[in-house]
Amino acid sequence: MIDRTLFIAGWAAVTWFALQALPVTRLVYQPDTVEIVGDDLTLYRDFPADSWTNWRPRISYVEIVRPLTATHNGGQSCQKEGGPFRYTREFGNWSIDWAADCLDDPEGFMWSAYWYWHIGALRVGPTSLYQRTLRDPCQYRVSTTGIIHGPDSPHWSQTSTERCFPTRAAAEASLP
Repeated sequence: MIDRTLFIAGWAAVTWFALQALPVTRLVYQPDTVEIVGDDLTLYRDFPADSWTNWRPRISYVEIVRPLTATHNGGQSCQKEGGPFRYTREFGNWSIDWAADCLDDPEGFMWSAYWYWHIGALRVGPTSLYQRTLRDPCQYRVSTTGIIHGPDSPHWSQTSTERCFPTRAAAEASLP
């Protein structure tokens, strides 16, 4: 009887640790690609269960921005956490200006995110996505009239490069 109990408890412990370590979240949530322009981010994602049901899992995330220069921001990375909640769209748009201290590294930054599936109180192993962004020191230009233009602006090529900034937050701070 004791052998059977230890056997079942052992398998339960192995299963518990496997769910924590393996990327089980990928079964219900798959981040595909990320586009980062300045400090605006667009993430395209897939929900494998959508092919047979409209059910969406409860997901939490940890988003990390690390400067590429080791001494920038005192060697610290910037981190944000959220959730758990249910996503409704196949893509997400948001700003990472909360990580301004890490984004203003002249060399660039490394963006990474981890998503965790929540099954009741159990948080299973994450899926992740990474993006290394080399910083062009001129991501945003401010025109003589005080309008901020990004690379996607139709007036980008007509705007002078005299007032260039690596982030939108830095460009806004330069305005009177």
